Amino acid sequence: ARPEFNQLVSDPFSRPKPVVVLGPPGSGKSALLSRAAIEWLGQGFSVLCIIADMLSNEVLSNDDLSREVGVRGDLVSAVRAAASVGRVLVVCDQLDALADLLDVDTQRLNLLMEAITEIATIENVRLVLSCRSFDFKHDTRFQRLDAVALNLEPLPVEVVTQMLRAHGVETEQLPFGLIDLLRLPKALYIFFQVYAPPAQSSPGTLVALIEALWNLHLPQNAFDLDVSAQEVAKLMAEREELWLSRKLLSTLGHISAA
Repeated sequence: ARPEFNQLVSDPFSRPKPVVVLGPPGSGKSALLSRAAIEWLGQGFSVLCIIADMLSNEVLSNDDLSREVGVRGDLVSAVRAAASVGRVLVVCDQLDALADLLDVDTQRLNLLMEAITEIATIENVRLVLSCRSFDFKHDTRFQRLDAVALNLEPLPVEVVTQMLRAHGVETEQLPFGLIDLLRLPKALYIFFQVYAPPAQSSPGTLVALIEALWNLHLPQNAFDLDVSAQEVAKLMAEREELWLSRKLLSTLGHISAA
């Protein structure tokens, strides 16, 4: 297990302030919180998970927020009621998806911040959050949390090298700088999906790795699928959402062909 995992899950109620897990894209923040939530459930705590990037742009009020999170009635009141009978951990992942650089026109982050700021004051409740480092520092709304930062460090080079060699990768032949990139768990995960000998021909950047993964899962000359992906990306940008319903996707011209 990563050392940050043990730091996070051990006696979470010994820390009076919220904890925010920080790191660059692909550093494993969501995976860490998912494992931590499972661990806390096993320890007997109640756990409420909120995935910020799945909140739709139709969240305009506290009632909308509660409905999207999946609780009956008011979100803060529901957490307070749960905390009256036992210890509660509220986990909020991917706050950066609602930060001001990505979410310009909606009030989702303001509503969520108001709720979790109040939740942080409830006895028997602890908050654990995740956010990209840059967004957390850039969006001043996050500062009202007065949270303790847990910085998620890249995987050690020796660990990555050992994993690569265990999969038969000749690490000495990899493009310059690739091992340093593979210290990010997401990049390492993609690499193992697309790797094919010889090692020196491996994609050397994250963009190249993602492109290789794209090509691996698409048929040759899949023009319609490529166009569909562009239309989906455009719609996501317009709606400021990272998830789209099937109903919305069906309105795109090339989706049916894809």
